[in-house]
Amino acid sequence: MIREATQADYLWVLNHSRSIDRRAFLALYGSFDPKILAADFIQNAAGWAYLEGDEPVAIGGLRTRHQGMVDLFVIATPKWNEHWRVAYRMLKRGLGSLCSNTRRVQAFALADEPRACAMLEKLGLKKGPVMEAYGHNGESIVIYSRVNHG
Repeated sequence: MIREATQADYLWVLNHSRSIDRRAFLALYGSFDPKILAADFIQNAAGWAYLEGDEPVAIGGLRTRHQGMVDLFVIATPKWNEHWRVAYRMLKRGLGSLCSNTRRVQAFALADEPRACAMLEKLGLKKGPVMEAYGHNGESIVIYSRVNHG
């Protein structure tokens, strides 16, 4: 089941998130505080929770960077490994309709996480530059994007 993500969903997923997600947050933002992140996502993003029963497994969505540009994000618990195919199909379907009026959709991945990079490419985002030593602890980050020229 999918529903609009609540603050409780964000808190659950962030508190039970995979190590890859925590590493990415630390690299991009320098900190990982579930309460602060949940409040920020509720205020600044449109997110949808993918549930197994009543338990959130993952949250995916779009965070507005500025008019015409959004960041795509997915935060998941370890149960994602059992459900990623279904969630991926729903995310791919939604991405096209949600972003039809958006000039640029972008996402960031740790360069040393090939599965995350492959998922972004499957979602139709194009691999951009590797930003070496961009992360707070010197991690290399890859930027992916899709630009609508219309």
